[in-house]
Amino acid sequence: EVQKMPIISEGLTLFVLPRYNEEKQEVLLNIIPILQKLQGESANNLEQQLANMVIADPSQFQTRPVPLTIETKQLNAIAKLKENQVLVLGGISSEVDTDTIQGLPVLAQLPLFKHLFRQKSLSKLKSYLILLLKVRYF
Repeated sequence: EVQKMPIISEGLTLFVLPRYNEEKQEVLLNIIPILQKLQGESANNLEQQLANMVIADPSQFQTRPVPLTIETKQLNAIAKLKENQVLVLGGISSEVDTDTIQGLPVLAQLPLFKHLFRQKSLSKLKSYLILLLKVRYF
């Protein structure tokens, strides 16, 4: 018996549908960038399960549902361009907050001393997707 594994896609997928208008010597572009990312605990759970998955005997393989949260951001744009024109397309952005706690292994966990022997930091990562498309005829 063959089991189907779901395909989980993460990252950027770009669809571009060009239509050439010979009379006007221009191209009509329908552009759809899609950005997908596994979120929070879903990404950690999936990575942990994949790391722990060792299958010596395929008959022993058991599937367990993994709750996934996939953040999807999509933009639809239509543009008319002539040869050698460049389109700058932006609008998809993301922001990730990360809390990090570092400290001495034993002393950082004691209730009275934890604030003296550990450091907590918060970092923000902002990213912006900018696409540059140039029309060239062949």
